[in-house]
Amino acid sequence: MTRYYACLAVCTIASVKEFEPAVIKSGTLQLVEPFLHAHDPAIFAIEHRKYAQGRPKEWLERLLPMLKSSRREARSVAAFHFTLEATIKKEQNKLDVFQKPAASNSKLTMTDCVIQNHLRHQPPFWPNANYGPDYRLSPFIFYTALPTSSAG
Repeated sequence: MTRYYACLAVCTIASVKEFEPAVIKSGTLQLVEPFLHAHDPAIFAIEHRKYAQGRPKEWLERLLPMLKSSRREARSVAAFHFTLEATIKKEQNKLDVFQKPAASNSKLTMTDCVIQNHLRHQPPFWPNANYGPDYRLSPFIFYTALPTSSAG
């Protein structure tokens, strides 16, 4: 869990243009994607239930700018975190926490398995921005670089 929050912190710092060069130089961003590829966010939430009680809506809203970051690592870790939170919130029957971010024209889109499976079977046709750990997200949330109108 400590490594996960370290990845989240590094990506948050890297999302700030003034700090991005220093974070890149440190080499810590190179640790983010291997961590994300090694973990499934839904399983990660279940395995770390003791530590992951879910975050309040305000905390999640602070992550929304990371979805628009120029750094792929930041977008990926934010998508991972929203999926992790969706798993927790579904179990708590509190999915309404995601209504405002989805309605605020962010690139966070509520979808179903049909769209996710459709994209998964046609990776050669995905824009480059869609590659990475995002393809493993649960049916609750799917982050995509496609415009919201195209995803739904």
